[in-house]
Amino acid sequence: MTNQVSVALGGAAVEVQKFHETAQEVSYLAHDTRRTHARLYEGLDDIRSSRRERTSKPGFFAH
Repeated sequence: MTNQVSVALGGAAVEVQKFHETAQEVSYLAHDTRRTHARLYEGLDDIRSSRRERTSKPGFFAH
């Protein structure tokens, strides 16, 4: 029984390591996506934030 628990814990450790690597990759991709979005829409954001009148954001009427 001790051997079975040892094998199960070893398998769990492998899966936790895979999960950790996947989470790091997703975190990196999310950070990269935010940087790209900020770079692409920086000009539009500057225009929208400097106007006195407010307009709805894209997709506002879709809901």
